[in-house]
Amino acid sequence: MRGWIMVVTMDKDGNYQSMEPFMGSYKFSNPIDMEFSKDGDLYVLEYGTGWFTGNPDARLVRIEYTAGNRNPQVKVAADKTQGAVPFAAKFTSKGTIDYDKDDLKYKWNVISPEGKSLQTFNTPDMDFTFDKPGVYKVELTVSDGKGGESVSTTEIQAGNEPPQLEFAITKGNSGFFFPGQSFDYQVTVNDKEDGSTESSGISPEAVSVTIDYLPEGFDKALIAQGHKFADNLATSLGKTLMEKSDCKSCHTLDKKSIGPTYTDISKKYATDPKAPAYLTKKIKEGGGGVWGEVMMAAHPSLPDKDVAEMVKYILSLTQKPANSLPLKGSYTTAIPKGQSDQGVFILRAAYTDMGANGIPGIRSEKVMVLRNASLSAAAADENADMMIMKIPGQEVKIAIAQKDGAWLSFEQVDLSGMAAVTFIANAPGNYGMTGGTVEVRLGSPTGELIGTSSPITPAEMKMDAPPSEMKPSIAVAPLKPTPGKQDVYFVCKGTGGGQAGLFVLIQVMFQGGGKATM
Repeated sequence: MRGWIMVVTMDKDGNYQSMEPFMGSYKFSNPIDMEFSKDGDLYVLEYGTGWFTGNPDARLVRIEYTAGNRNPQVKVAADKTQGAVPFAAKFTSKGTIDYDKDDLKYKWNVISPEGKSLQTFNTPDMDFTFDKPGVYKVELTVSDGKGGESVSTTEIQAGNEPPQLEFAITKGNSGFFFPGQSFDYQVTVNDKEDGSTESSGISPEAVSVTIDYLPEGFDKALIAQGHKFADNLATSLGKTLMEKSDCKSCHTLDKKSIGPTYTDISKKYATDPKAPAYLTKKIKEGGGGVWGEVMMAAHPSLPDKDVAEMVKYILSLTQKPANSLPLKGSYTTAIPKGQSDQGVFILRAAYTDMGANGIPGIRSEKVMVLRNASLSAAAADENADMMIMKIPGQEVKIAIAQKDGAWLSFEQVDLSGMAAVTFIANAPGNYGMTGGTVEVRLGSPTGELIGTSSPITPAEMKMDAPPSEMKPSIAVAPLKPTPGKQDVYFVCKGTGGGQAGLFVLIQVMFQGGGKATM
């Protein structure tokens, strides 16, 4: 709960029982011990960020409580929801749970575009082949045998195959960028119904190609999701804001709901230069009449800048970005002024096909991520016997190899054209560190050895000294020519160490020319 709240409880007949004001977080007692209203509800009146000041973020919240048997929580997933006919899809109920741990019964129902039941299944998972075009529904009903039942439905669009996109680096490294250097790229699109960009059918003008710099600080797990994360870098903030709002109560991306779909709104206003201001005002003030009689609720408490980002996302769904690049070309990486070079470049291609067999166009995307070839050792994907710590008073994190055989690894590193790895390290002898070397191995800590670094020797230094006063060692490991993407392990070797460890790794720098650079 946010700000000032008033917790109101009533007896089982709906009569007022108690009222308690509270500021900050509120811990509700066990619902079994509380007196609920006759509807089994608890009402919370939120005053918002102030007390009796007419706050626009005030609201009345109803918390429902169900006594006795609880309904199962149903999850439905399909390996394919769109495609040309015939196509076979696999459906699973994995993730479905009953908190009362009852034995569950499953019933799948495949519903035709005309609303008729085609076939039912009574297993947790099932397969089905769609052989005629149309929009189908697959319904899963899960019951617990004690009166508890829940239903989940997913939609299947049969008759239009999603486009296939490829975003290839034809000259350069496909995993790293080097500031100020160029790489060559090529985008190709193939669609079963529309054709191809390489032969005929798909115009290059219909394909969006963008390359953007994303500053450091984004969760690498989100970036790894590819198109799920970056359907448009410039509008990802707007999409996130909408997903956290109540917009999804009335609107969806491309399926009819109470209000118009985001795609339909985008098509209507994408070419109108006055649309951003108009739609921003509409979201803030609400209204109706454009898409029917249903009124849109006002959102006066949303900040203008957040609403502007939401509008930008909606319009982007059918707009081709103004900075769209050609399908084939060369790109020189340039870090925006004032930003760290520890971010990533996002390479993105997107295409919406023309639809087929009554099925609307499907949008497909391909996303690649290029990161700086100088990586923080502390940011490794995995490690063993390494102490990761932050230097006091600084933002720098370091990795301390505590004993012989300690290692850290980075997943799926493109080693094409890499001639060496440079390690920025140190071994404070006055702290008892003994130094050592780093082995570069593939696939595991005992995998193929493709390089060994020069020695990291002990020296007198203060680990909490400012970076300008520290004199790190530069250890270079020439690499055996290795093509393609590999899981790379850096295995620390040395004798002694004890409680102090062998040495400190600060940066791991992949080098195209095999020379140590700072």
